[in-house]
Amino acid sequence: MSAQYTSLKGSSPSLSIIATQLPTPPMFFSCLPAFLVSLLAPFILSAPKDRELLLVGGYLYKFEKGPAKKLCGTPIPLRSLNAEVQVTTGTSSLHLTITSSTTTKHRYYQLPNEDDYDFFIATVRERKVENIKREMGHTEVETEGWKRADRAASSLVKRKGRIDEMARKKDRDSYEETVGLLR
Repeated sequence: MSAQYTSLKGSSPSLSIIATQLPTPPMFFSCLPAFLVSLLAPFILSAPKDRELLLVGGYLYKFEKGPAKKLCGTPIPLRSLNAEVQVTTGTSSLHLTITSSTTTKHRYYQLPNEDDYDFFIATVRERKVENIKREMGHTEVETEGWKRADRAASSLVKRKGRIDEMARKKDRDSYEETVGLLR
């Protein structure tokens, strides 16, 4: 078990839930015939992955399920997080769509039962309000664990932003170089 996971679990998370991360939006395959889905699935889809979602302080963390408990990706800031439940057309299956306004990435999760969807969305909404109050200094109750977790997550988010900017600059430079060669 990673030290980061142990530390976050010890700082009283507002939410700890096991979810299955789906590789593509479920509605993408609902409009295709079953035989076509079975033919395309091995080439398009990666296997669904079980994740433990932890909501600590102002960030949502994603960890691998299993003994290692390794952090998956960058924590998602609560202020930019959007969570909604969608029903896949033609079936009665539900999935949770988590989007972040800071990135163009959409994450799709399936939870064990319907009550978990309602609980997840209510908790996220409640924590967003509490987090805004906390950032404004209107909250008296703030754990040291949450402060520590927020500082660590903030530095991870900033680091990812710098890496993404460097990658965009490199792509832009190589594009300009290629265009210059074609002239």
